Amino acid sequence: MGQPTIYLAADVLCNPGWVDGMRRTTESILIEMSKTHKVVCITPNKPLASDIELNNNIQSTTLEKLYFEDVSDGVCLLPSNGVWNISGHTRYYILSKFLGKVPIISVIHDTAPDVLYEDAIRYDGGNLQDFHKWVQASIDASSAIVGVSDNTVADIKKYYDVGDRPVVRIYNGVEIHPMPRNVSDYYMYFGGFTYRKGIGTLVKAMVHLLNMGRNPYLLLLGRYPAPNFKRYVDMAIDTGLVKYLPVVDDDELVRLIAGAKTLIYPSVYEGFGMPVAEAMRCRCPVVVSPVSSMPEIAGNAAIYFEPENDADLAQKLVDFEDGVYDVPTLVENGYHKSLEFTWEESVRQYLQLCHTVYERGL
Repeated sequence: MGQPTIYLAADVLCNPGWVDGMRRTTESILIEMSKTHKVVCITPNKPLASDIELNNNIQSTTLEKLYFEDVSDGVCLLPSNGVWNISGHTRYYILSKFLGKVPIISVIHDTAPDVLYEDAIRYDGGNLQDFHKWVQASIDASSAIVGVSDNTVADIKKYYDVGDRPVVRIYNGVEIHPMPRNVSDYYMYFGGFTYRKGIGTLVKAMVHLLNMGRNPYLLLLGRYPAPNFKRYVDMAIDTGLVKYLPVVDDDELVRLIAGAKTLIYPSVYEGFGMPVAEAMRCRCPVVVSPVSSMPEIAGNAAIYFEPENDADLAQKLVDFEDGVYDVPTLVENGYHKSLEFTWEESVRQYLQLCHTVYERGL
């Protein structure tokens, strides 16, 4: 058999710039795969962002055009939790277009709404039954499933009916170029602001530090919080302990990581934990909770605190400041651990899986 064309669900690549981890992941997969394979990006009837350059190996089509195209010689890769951030009809369309014609591989980054169902209802709202339904629909249509950590693979098998389909662990890669450390006076968090990210724990820990006679300063970086968090974060900013920065480009992100005393990542559930791996690559100390994938990704490179315990987090930061930890060793452990996560290796495994399901057929 020849080399398969990779059909990549690329809805997250329709907006320019750094959007979130899903965009960064999908773009990295696209770029690395296109070095050796033809990749056709499928978008929801709008073009790819202008910063995605098309060439002989990177092509683009829309759902409307896809209706008239022959897709019989390839593999369909759904990299965004197996679901699209568009209407249910479109999700079913993309599955029905490929179902029975070419193998489908669904990538599931986390199962947070299933693991943290009650918290998700309380803080994020929305119809979580729909999330579960769309992911299960992707699994049902797929020849193979990818989880981005061993923890995620275990959760997929726990919360979904995978039948006899293989569920393969393929780590995300780290695509960041460190600069020399120039440490300033701030702690740092970057990432999402959803219920599970622990922003409340983080801000309360800053207040504890202030009450302990310290002078904490926290930089929050990322897309602005959803409305149900906005007021809370605004109040934290008003205290003067916290500064918020909107989304920045990669060069500015690296500069800010290089200046941070430590990255604090208080999430109670992660599928992988990209910000932690990126900070370790930049030789920035990391403070995390030993939950979900965090011990798997950070290993012996992190300072661990009790989940959702702001007092314990504050104490760990005091210990960090007072030299209790062997920080140089933690930093070197983290740097070498981060080298395990490369897009070159991840995409090699993706392509190996694509070829396996392609050669096996439906």
